[in-house]
Amino acid sequence: MDDAYALAQWNRALVTAATTQDPDVRGRARRRMARWREVLHGMRSGELRIGSRTPVRGLPAWVTPEVLRGGFATGRPAAGGDLSTFERQLAHEAGLPAERGAIVEHALTADGMQRLWAVLDAGGYEIDLPEAAALLVVAWLVREGDVAQALTVVEALRPHAHAVRLLPASATVPDRDPEIVWREDAATVAAALRRKKPSVRVARMNGVLQVWNPFADALLGHWLAVTTDGTLREPFSTAWLDDGRDLLATYDDLVGRHDPPARLTSPKENAAALRLALAAVTGGRDLTARERGRVLLAVSSMVERRGAPGTPAHSTLRSRQHAQAALPTVAALAHLAADRLAEAPGDRGVDDVSELTVPVTVAEAAASGLPSGAPMPRTVGRVLRRAQAGTLHELVDAGVITSAELLATMVPQVTAQVVAEQYDDPRLRVLVARSYEAFRRRRSVLLLDLQQQVRAEELPWVAAVATRRRETSATRDVARATFLRLADEAVTHWPGSLLPNPLVTELEALAASADPPVPLVQEIAADIFEGRFSRRYVAAFELAASSLRGSTYARYYGIDDDAVAAVRGTDRPGEAFARLCADRADLPGHGWCVVCHGMTLEQAQILTTHNLAVLRDAGLEPRDGWRSTAERAFAHVAALVARLDGNRQPNRTLKDVAYAWRQTVFFVAQLDAVEQTRFVERARTEAHARSEFARVRLLVLLDGLARPGSMAPLHGWGHGRHWLLGAVAG
Repeated sequence: MDDAYALAQWNRALVTAATTQDPDVRGRARRRMARWREVLHGMRSGELRIGSRTPVRGLPAWVTPEVLRGGFATGRPAAGGDLSTFERQLAHEAGLPAERGAIVEHALTADGMQRLWAVLDAGGYEIDLPEAAALLVVAWLVREGDVAQALTVVEALRPHAHAVRLLPASATVPDRDPEIVWREDAATVAAALRRKKPSVRVARMNGVLQVWNPFADALLGHWLAVTTDGTLREPFSTAWLDDGRDLLATYDDLVGRHDPPARLTSPKENAAALRLALAAVTGGRDLTARERGRVLLAVSSMVERRGAPGTPAHSTLRSRQHAQAALPTVAALAHLAADRLAEAPGDRGVDDVSELTVPVTVAEAAASGLPSGAPMPRTVGRVLRRAQAGTLHELVDAGVITSAELLATMVPQVTAQVVAEQYDDPRLRVLVARSYEAFRRRRSVLLLDLQQQVRAEELPWVAAVATRRRETSATRDVARATFLRLADEAVTHWPGSLLPNPLVTELEALAASADPPVPLVQEIAADIFEGRFSRRYVAAFELAASSLRGSTYARYYGIDDDAVAAVRGTDRPGEAFARLCADRADLPGHGWCVVCHGMTLEQAQILTTHNLAVLRDAGLEPRDGWRSTAERAFAHVAALVARLDGNRQPNRTLKDVAYAWRQTVFFVAQLDAVEQTRFVERARTEAHARSEFARVRLLVLLDGLARPGSMAPLHGWGHGRHWLLGAVAG
């Protein structure tokens, strides 16, 4: 693995740090530069082995590495660094040196065990990283009398106790319904709202409306006082000149507090011309004929455009503008929303966010200076909704969860409870659930050579309590029901999207005890593909080929018995499957490249249906039926095709079109022949309602679906210009 990617990321952070005007953005960019510098140093020194499941030399698999974009480890343990506040407090209370090793050794004493048991009993702790659960598990084992297992865990931990935090921070953790989840807790959302800064553009506009418009009106009125029938009444009176000097002094004062707009600084602008002329005459100089004409032109133009100051039309305009400028800023209302949110428990979601989006109350107006009745902006409401608590289904229906990727980030809250139910002891159950969520937050590292990410079972403290796990028919039923419910949420609401890898991981955890096994597969990035597939891909292909034999899907994509025979019965099925994918991709003879990798991987997704056949075999039946699911998937295809029109960077969209179309074909293949015909007819009607660009391309796709095998199937990867972008002759 070379360092080109890491170097590019470092350079990208450098450019941001050098060009941004925002100090917060600059600070974040500099921190990214420092982290990528560590990656580059580690790769060049050999301390980092990017591509390995244990990428940091000297750190075992159970240590969570700090991981940057792309799966690159920095070399630091995520649970390392300076002592946390609670660690320092613990050391102070116990009379220990402020060192992790000393804190860990103290935790293993009788007094330390008593403290850990009290923490376990109270449940007032937070597992932010998997390692934070380690000594709590040791304490649980000791109290259960399993000292041998506890010592085994301690032996694994001790070599790294000085560098890794192995204790949890104290926290108030609310009792919760295991089905109730939230994107972010109230405290996190409140902090995000408080970070909202006033818009520079809005502040500048309000400055013009509240400060500079009144000054420009005064300037215009001052010149109107000496203008009659298009001429200036000269010489100017002493009183008029004195008032002019006061006006210019006001300008100087305002400039010291507000940035003036161009119309008061550029000589080409009318208001600026009046100001400069006033400065000349108050300074004792007569106006030239050119300057006199410029003043008269400016006066007439300004009056013609808005009316003279004090006239009804002008007053109405200025009143409306003043009212607009007096409206509270989004930042001010966001801070008010944060104050409202602060009244809720900060460590969980909010039962009803709508109560926080009501207009400013009379009491709030008196306390904050905001106008009573001011509505809460939609942008603030969207942030508040991140704290909405509910079931996954409720949050999806409410639009809080807007993508399968976002769903995947929240599923561990549910999966953790299902997994933990397999442990009898209630304290261990709580500890396992919180540890599971923490482990799922562990970022994946970049892997090569078909390696797998570190599994939770490899953590010494998790392995130590594995024998306490009790699977029953009841727990298996709950796991299966949860598996199907989560799969249905993803397929029903985002039928045109691939299951994201994190969601596949959660489904794998729920299906761990399934019989027969459920061979789910994860998406592989084309830029790290090595031309090989794991046995799981082969199993998924064999299941899909068997269940789809002779179907519309198999005929559309040309999957026949010869394809299956090319893989079955070979000594190296993974290599045989890779050859089959490469052959079907019809790769050019120039050798391997990222596009070639993508073409091969696309064939693997076609042959396995990328989990759809596996899910159906496991019992998935979309709640709205296959027909409705197919119709929604096609609507997604149609929307994506429309985005290609005039798209200067279409490659990502082309791939998304192909993925969504493949899923549409799969859903259609679940219908009987009559329903398939009806689907194509309805889809053609929808296509005719689209733009000309989208219509002709969608009709070509539908012709291919109506007569599978009559034309080449749609692919997203390939060399050269895609037919969807040019003349339609699919």
